[in-house]
Parts: sequence; structure tokens; C-alpha cells
Amino acid sequence: FDKHAATTSSTLVNNHQLRFITGGTAQVATPVIITAATLEFTVGREATVQVPDPRVSRRHCVIRRAEAGANEWTIEDANSNAGTRLGKSRIKGRGPQPLAEGTVVTLGGRDDSSGRPLVSFVLELVPATSDGGAETEDEDEGGG
Repeated sequence: FDKHAATTSSTLVNNHQLRFITGGTAQVATPVIITAATLEFTVGREATVQVPDPRVSRRHCVIRRAEAGANEWTIEDANSNAGTRLGKSRIKGRGPQPLAEGTVVTLGGRDDSSGRPLVSFVLELVPATSDGGAETEDEDEGGG
């Protein structure tokens, strides 16, 4: 009888995704899936999560997980030119800030013509599948 085998949990850890909700030329068409093993990633023009907009810094912000598999995240502005907002608060120069699921993160300022944020995204939990990936919505849902 192996004590370690008896205490090992077979529960499924949920993945997360970054769902981009606004963005002019920085529109990112598909959500970015973050697995349970991901501890840190960057968002920017030349980052882990690439946002192709010249108004976004090469390495705009850093998102970190408290520990592998945990659902606790922080976000920190990476000394970007235009700053990062967490909800309505500017976080540039304030160090790591708690990032709760569903909080809107905005990179840079606002579009000159529409007044909308340049790039915004939210962190969301995504149910994991048994193969370790994320579930996707069925395209034929409720059709009939």
C-alpha cells in the first residue's frame, strides 16, 4: 500500500483564459488559454501574449500565479509607456496588484476617435477537460 498514491488527488484543475474585449488594431481574435502549470506570462507587442498594436509596449504587463495550480493571480505594469489599469485604477509603479477573475485590465490609453480603451481583457476560469485542455463552446448550441 503506497501512502503517496492514497493522498494524491485526481481532481481536475481548471485552466484560465485571457478574453480580449476591446482593441482597435490590437484585436486578439481568440482567447488565450493559460494552463494550470503556467506561473508567469507577459502581455505586449513582443511578449508571451502578443498584442499587435504600436500603442502597447513591447512588454506591457506581467501576470503571475501565486503557485502552480492556484487560482490567485497578480498583475504588474512592466514600466510601459502608456500604463496599465486594473478596473479604473492605474497600477504603473505600484508593484504587483491582486488580479481577480473578471476584473477588466486596460493597456494604454483610449482610442482618439472612439474614446474606447485601446486594449482590454479579463481573466476567466475555463473548465478543464480530462485531457488537460480547456473546454470549448459548442458552435451548434441550441440551434434546432
